[in-house]
Amino acid sequence: MGPSGFIAVIALFLSLLAGTLLSLFGWLQLSKRIGKSSAYLAATVLSVLAFAGLWFTREVEAWPEALALTAFAGVGFGGLQLLPFAMLTDVIHAARGDQRDCAGAFTGLWTAVEKSGLALGPLVIALILQEGGFRSGFKVQGDAAMASIQYAVSLAPAVPILASLPALFTYSARSRATEQGEVRRTPNPPSAAAVS
Repeated sequence: MGPSGFIAVIALFLSLLAGTLLSLFGWLQLSKRIGKSSAYLAATVLSVLAFAGLWFTREVEAWPEALALTAFAGVGFGGLQLLPFAMLTDVIHAARGDQRDCAGAFTGLWTAVEKSGLALGPLVIALILQEGGFRSGFKVQGDAAMASIQYAVSLAPAVPILASLPALFTYSARSRATEQGEVRRTPNPPSAAAVS
């Protein structure tokens, strides 16, 4: 039997936070090895699988699994937090290579989208819980309310994470094109015969 109430919430929060913080260095190393977009894709898959797995942890007996899946979600979340900032600088650098200095526009758009997400996230979760008949402050919830909690902690976070993939694929294609362009612009080194 797992903990209840405030202790359970604190334990889940600390599990998510620990997974996030402890994974940052690992994501940095992985991105250097396989590339930022591939590492971001790995973080996406890990996060979505962990959140989807939480769907099956409704019963009290599944408390250890819920705690472990929350930690894995935190690991994936660490990659989702770290890698986009690194990719943003790549996008700004590529734009400057095309004689366009859009750093202000890119960071402004980034901030606007991020703040919108922080505002809309709680609203969406509140609407899901309201639709299920969740009653704040009550220890016993109905079946519909319990199902809405499952949606809120599993499927709802997975959807926006998956929605970020089209931007990732655009970044990957642009990054490959930029790398090829830089290779073409790089002059061939002088041959040994020419030097002599």
